[in-house]
Amino acid sequence: MSAGVTFEVLGVPAGAPESLVGLWHPAPRAVLDQGEVMFSTASDGGEAEELPVWRITVPEDPAAAREAIARSAEQITASQRLIAALRARLPRVGPSGGPPSDAHFAQAVETLQQDLTLPGVTPPSLLRDLGSGAREQFDAVLELVHRTLSGITVVETIQAEALLARTSVGWLGDARTVLRHDVVGHQAALHSRSLEVALRSRATFLQTFSFASRFALALGVGGPAALLPLTWRYANRLLAAAAPLFSHSR
Repeated sequence: MSAGVTFEVLGVPAGAPESLVGLWHPAPRAVLDQGEVMFSTASDGGEAEELPVWRITVPEDPAAAREAIARSAEQITASQRLIAALRARLPRVGPSGGPPSDAHFAQAVETLQQDLTLPGVTPPSLLRDLGSGAREQFDAVLELVHRTLSGITVVETIQAEALLARTSVGWLGDARTVLRHDVVGHQAALHSRSLEVALRSRATFLQTFSFASRFALALGVGGPAALLPLTWRYANRLLAAAAPLFSHSR
C-alpha cells in the first residue's frame, strides 16, 4: 500500500480476513465531518448499514494524493494479471485420486505458481487452516460477495478527516455522486480516480473469489464446498504477500 493513503471496506461481516486483494482492509464505520451536505447511501435509509462502503483516505497534499492513487491503480492491475495467470494454469491441476491431502494442495500450488516470480506462501492445510478459522473467515467473505452482488456499491473519498465525495454505483452502471459543498476541482478529480480504483478493486475481489471456486473444483475429491475456504485463503494471502512487489515496482 502506498504511504499516506488507506483503503478500507466498511460494512464487512465479522470474521473477515485482515486484508482483501492485498490492498483493502475491513474497518468499522466512523462519523466524519460531512460539511454542509448530508450524504446518503440508500434512498429509504434502511439499507445503508448493510451496504459495503469502499473508503479511500488520501494525503492532504494534492501531488502526493495523485501519486498514491496512481500506485494503487498499478497494484490492482498487477493483481488482476496475477489472478488471470493463475486461472490460466488451472487446467494443469488435477484431482488427487483419493481424499484431499496437504501434499496434494502443495503440489497444486507449485503447479499454479510455476514460472511465476512470487513470494513464498504456505500452501493451504486441511488441519492447520480449517482449524484456525478458515471456514468462519470464508463465511464472512461469502456474505460480502452476496452484499456486493445484490446491492449498490458506495465509494467515498476522505481527505483531512473530511468526506469529500460519495458515489453510489448500481450494477447497470447508474451512478449518483454527491460532493461536499467546498470541494474544488482537483479534489473532484481525485474522487473520480478513487472511484475507478474502488470499482476495479471490487471486480478483482470477485475475480479472486471466482478463481478460488474454480481451483476448488479442479482439486476434485472432497467436494468444492469443503475446499473453497482453503482455496480462497490461499488466493487472498498470495495477493497480500505480492502487494509489496506491486507497490515498489516502479
